Amino acid sequence: MRRAVLTAALLGLILTAAAPSALAAPHVDLVTFGPGDLIFTRFGHGALCVAPSDDATDDEITCYNYGVTNFHQPNLVMKFLRGGVKFWVDTDSMTETLDHYNLQDRTIYRQRLLLSDAATAQIIARLEHDIRPENPEYLYCPLYTSAAADERARVAIGGRRISKKEKQGEEPT
Repeated sequence: MRRAVLTAALLGLILTAAAPSALAAPHVDLVTFGPGDLIFTRFGHGALCVAPSDDATDDEITCYNYGVTNFHQPNLVMKFLRGGVKFWVDTDSMTETLDHYNLQDRTIYRQRLLLSDAATAQIIARLEHDIRPENPEYLYCPLYTSAAADERARVAIGGRRISKKEKQGEEPT
């Protein structure tokens, strides 16, 4: 009996060590931030954050922020309304991201996206693509798209950015 218990215990340890750990799988969180006091923060914001594993610390998690621009450029409001402001994606750790929005006293929601491994890999690949030096900027127009819609579309359709709102009867682009 004792030999059977020891054999079962050893077999269990071997199988556990050989099986890939669920903790090792990367995952994506959608982090949304409530409205702020400044005009360009009134509608809230969001970021996609990638954790290399379930046990990653906030310092090890990378957040991708698609709302970065030069807020001190001349004629910003007019350029913004016309869709002529260049934005780019920037990364920070989850710790730095949370600290930034906590200092502004913004509400923060963090939601794990329940995605397949393939969908997770596709999103991570797109995020990594967007931060490459050759892909730094994109034009943003509040009349045709929003950062929140971009992040939702990135998840819903695997990284395809919405470029404009469709008119009734048109196919999505």
